[in-house]
Amino acid sequence: MPEDALDARFDRLRQDLRQDIQASAWALREEMQSTAAALRQDFQASAAELRQDFRQDIQASAAELRQDFRREIQASATETRRHFEVVAESLRSDIQVVAEGLSMLDEKVERFRDEVHQEFGKVDRRFLRLDARIAVLERR
Repeated sequence: MPEDALDARFDRLRQDLRQDIQASAWALREEMQSTAAALRQDFQASAAELRQDFRQDIQASAAELRQDFRREIQASATETRRHFEVVAESLRSDIQVVAEGLSMLDEKVERFRDEVHQEFGKVDRRFLRLDARIAVLERR
């Protein structure tokens, strides 16, 4: 096979591999973004539902016991708010952990891309050496 044809095949192979790697990286990024968006939506829906349930419970209790247990309801509401704030802070921490994980995953993908690039460089050098050997052998 002529050297130009080999070079063309190797160039095409290199391009195909780069495109595959880039496509995989983009798909992974899109999947991570989609997952992060879904987590945000789930968190927002859960928070809205918790707020709604919380409001309904307080209103029902307040209507039944307002006159007799006003102090007890206020103390309970304060305690519940503190608990909700703790839960919300915990969720914020969880979301931060997910965001950090996504960032680390992005870094891993970048490192992988760099490694693949280096390996392509090694393969290119090997092919050049082989081309040189073939050229020497063909001249004999």
